[in-house]
Amino acid sequence: EPTDIVISRNLADSLEAEVGNQVKIGGSTQRFTIRGIMDTREEAGFENILGSLFGYWFVDVNALPLFEPQDENGNYPALEDMDLHIGSVFIRLEDTEAVEQISDALDRRFPYSSNTTTNDLRQDNEDLAQFVNQAVSLVGLVSLLLGGIGIINTMLVVVRRRTLEVAVLKTLGLQPGEVTTLFLVESAIMGFLGGLMGIPFGWLVALFFERFGETFFNANLAFTPAVVPALTGLVVGVVITTIFGFLPTLTAGQVRPSSVLRPNDNIIPRTGIALSFAAILVVIMALSLVAQGFIGDLVDVDILRTFSTITGGILGFLIGLAMLIGGLWRSWTGHNPILRILRWPVVFFGVPLAGAAFGYFVQALVVLVVTSIAVGVLYMVLWVLIWLVGRFFPTFRIVDLKVALRAMLATKSRGASALLALV
Repeated sequence: EPTDIVISRNLADSLEAEVGNQVKIGGSTQRFTIRGIMDTREEAGFENILGSLFGYWFVDVNALPLFEPQDENGNYPALEDMDLHIGSVFIRLEDTEAVEQISDALDRRFPYSSNTTTNDLRQDNEDLAQFVNQAVSLVGLVSLLLGGIGIINTMLVVVRRRTLEVAVLKTLGLQPGEVTTLFLVESAIMGFLGGLMGIPFGWLVALFFERFGETFFNANLAFTPAVVPALTGLVVGVVITTIFGFLPTLTAGQVRPSSVLRPNDNIIPRTGIALSFAAILVVIMALSLVAQGFIGDLVDVDILRTFSTITGGILGFLIGLAMLIGGLWRSWTGHNPILRILRWPVVFFGVPLAGAAFGYFVQALVVLVVTSIAVGVLYMVLWVLIWLVGRFFPTFRIVDLKVALRAMLATKSRGASALLALV
């Protein structure tokens, strides 16, 4: 009958309607009787997002006279945006091997139309799955870097708040490396506890989005808590917090015992430009090893492997040179003349070769280096922006504003890193 209508399940739920009930469609002169309720996933998906969210309905084309004309020409403005012609025809074949032959025959008979076979759909689904995996990998990598900036800020605050404790430990005889190891273990524990809290939270989010995913992808998405990915995420979380916590904890070992005499002085000592530069390069290489698990398939290209090998060799040379300038090699070799002679070939040949070998197997190193350069440029832009605001922003003779601007200038480095995490 022209007054029959079939609606989607989500629309029926929102209307609290069942089969046999009558509903009114906007612009119609009569009510329609619900003759069927179909699964929302049948016609929903990315091609019909509004239908996935709000529902959809079907009526017979003979129901057109039941809609009121709104103009003098007898047209139906209420339906002018609707597709009232046949848009798709589904053909089911008993012989699945004849799919390609039928497809070619349809192309010759109807050259103005297009057809899609089950093989085409399968290929489209594979391409979509590959795209989603790549997008998730890139999002995971970006989240990794942004989360790392937050970890660095957190550990800097921890070290700053505990300079007196570090000074006491140094007074009791702890060496700088032991203090750094102590804070590094604390950073790993923080990552472990954060991972434990993140596992149930991730399961809850997955359970929440399950119903929406089933509608958009037109497939059953059974939610099952997976133990192996959860444990993998926990291990990655510990590794990430340890890597990003290395640079802040390195400064903890530089606190002088004399800080005990100045308990109110919470200024973090500097590790030196050379050692800080070497530590940053080590962090980048360690992160690339983790990122390889995220984007390994994306960077498995021969030309990229070549660039990664060259980049690894350059980074290895820079690390060895920075350690040499920073005096770290001197503290390791001591006054042993043989070791002092051997440090030169190690710096100029051993460490670069090790870096080149690392880059050969970890192609994500190039991506991390480029990303780190971009992040560094953005950090400098934010640093300059904070300096300009703190330096030239008018105070309007407001004392509190003047004090706030001076405080912003005093902590512009930490402010730039905080803004970078927000960006």
